[in-house]
Amino acid sequence: MSGALRSLALLALAASAARAQATVVGSVYDSLKARAPLAGATVVIPELSRYATADAFGRFRFDTVPAGQYSLTFLHPLLDSLDISAEILPLKVPARGIVNTRLATPSPAALVWLICRAAADSSPALMIGHVRDAADSSTIADATISVSWSELVMGMNSLEQRTTRAEAHSRPSGSYVLCGVPNDLRLTVTASAGTHSMGPVTVTPVGDVFFRRDFLISRRDASRVTLSGTVRDPRGEPAAGVSVRILSANLEARSDDAGHFSIPGVPAGTHSVETRVVGWWPAITQVNVTDGESFRMDLPLGRRDPALTAVPAIRATATGTTGFDERRASGLGHFVTRGDIVGKVKIKTLANVLGLVPSLFVAGSRRLPVMKMAGRGGGDCTPNFYLNGFAWRALIPGHGQREVEEVLDVNDIVGIEVYAPSAVPPIFDRANRCGSIVIWTS
Repeated sequence: MSGALRSLALLALAASAARAQATVVGSVYDSLKARAPLAGATVVIPELSRYATADAFGRFRFDTVPAGQYSLTFLHPLLDSLDISAEILPLKVPARGIVNTRLATPSPAALVWLICRAAADSSPALMIGHVRDAADSSTIADATISVSWSELVMGMNSLEQRTTRAEAHSRPSGSYVLCGVPNDLRLTVTASAGTHSMGPVTVTPVGDVFFRRDFLISRRDASRVTLSGTVRDPRGEPAAGVSVRILSANLEARSDDAGHFSIPGVPAGTHSVETRVVGWWPAITQVNVTDGESFRMDLPLGRRDPALTAVPAIRATATGTTGFDERRASGLGHFVTRGDIVGKVKIKTLANVLGLVPSLFVAGSRRLPVMKMAGRGGGDCTPNFYLNGFAWRALIPGHGQREVEEVLDVNDIVGIEVYAPSAVPPIFDRANRCGSIVIWTS
């Protein structure tokens, strides 16, 4: 073969090899959090060291991919933050043409099942996160993360509080995994590393089967910070006269006319901060306070509650000014005083207090037990609730007790009046053929 012919043959082979290449296209979808295309994902064919970046619609494209058997996966900060890896799909590329494929993060339920297996059958949620040092954000290995939750269990004639606990330890990377926690109850979390600890803090999953919470532990015993900021309502406006309380440190301040607050002497670490004011549901915010002289952040109010807008800011006490003592002397109802509550270990909720009243009994479902009483026309009925003399108009009919429990601290109760349907004083009678429960707070 002449040199010219040999050159032509080599060119033909090269052209044929160039044509023996395909295009790989596809998309990346976030099934875990956003339930939307995952923009910015880095898609990888590891065997070829080929990379492509997904666009705003999660789409990616590889041109001139040689025929062969490969694998396909992707990288994204979302996965890094959760300490999980993306799926790896087999990729078969033909000699020519277009290969369509689709990548996705696991769904929340799938992720819980993959990590937790049998534990997901009893309690459906998975909590993960990192434990770090409040001084420099370095990870803390072998920290103990303890979670507890309580639920009211309905017995034959009473409500009993059952507490469950779970525990995990952080890995060398500082990450932890807690399986088998409920997703419909408030969780109380503490974390410790050696002799140092943080919490307890309150975590509310609000129905999520997968959620992340990071925690800070200060390993400097003398570290104290001034926590300051502004309390804002849902419109972003400053809220005055709001109680700002650090639940784990028993520190409190009240916002001024501009919504500003300042609390000195706060230990560095993770805290639950509660904002509470009459007329609004209380809100609890997790705050990670880092070491330093000061730490600032804005805090939200909860949602506005029409049932409480008429309640005065200065609440009444169960004294003669409310008529509590006079009505108690009449003997028409059943009365619970502060002395009946103080010192009783098992009394932690409004339901526990109402359990002291013999005319009330437990009804409803196991998960949503409520107190009821005998109705005027036979059968049982749900009593009306009053808070400091004002009628509580439940947002959900029949759920007055649960709504009052959300805004009421049992330690604030100074007196309760319970009236059967036939004995309700006119000022507490809402004419629904049932009785009334009147709660007074300090």
